[in-house]
Amino acid sequence: MTDKVTTKPITAADVEAWEVHNPPQEIVNGKWTGTPKMAGQEHARISMRLSVALFTFVNARDLGEVYGDNLNYVLEGEPGNIVRMRIPDLSFVAANRTSTPDEKGYYYLAPDLAIEVISPTESKKETVEKIADYLRFGAKQVWAVDPDPRTVTVHLPDGSTKVYSETLTGGDVLPGFVLPLKQLFE
Repeated sequence: MTDKVTTKPITAADVEAWEVHNPPQEIVNGKWTGTPKMAGQEHARISMRLSVALFTFVNARDLGEVYGDNLNYVLEGEPGNIVRMRIPDLSFVAANRTSTPDEKGYYYLAPDLAIEVISPTESKKETVEKIADYLRFGAKQVWAVDPDPRTVTVHLPDGSTKVYSETLTGGDVLPGFVLPLKQLFE
């Protein structure tokens, strides 16, 4: 006879209770991922600069919403059983998708654009898994911002990538968006 190990599903209430006194954590395969990584000054500076550029562009054109690293995206599951929840460093959700029944809650969908600023404490494997999750659950683009070697790699659902080292563009998700990368990295 074998012992069956069962775990209680993680609920939206569990996440909310945790975040009252702790930094947000992601959930993968129905389990907390562990202690959040420390990002540092460079990560924060790049995130803020990119956030301002995106917000300015999106807001001027009323394209949707730009969010910082405090919005949980439940990619798989429901309020009573969160199986996969990711928290990108930055994200964009198009205007036709921003309205949710409970705006105080989480998004139960993938953002149109998820952005991960790679921190020195994050493993390549973790970054690859996050990118794959966003794309698998419906993101149209994922940007991996790498402070060293000062590039942005844009990942698309068809598996293709494009590496930008001088000027980043928004592609089909944010047509007309152009950002010289020196504004992020210097």
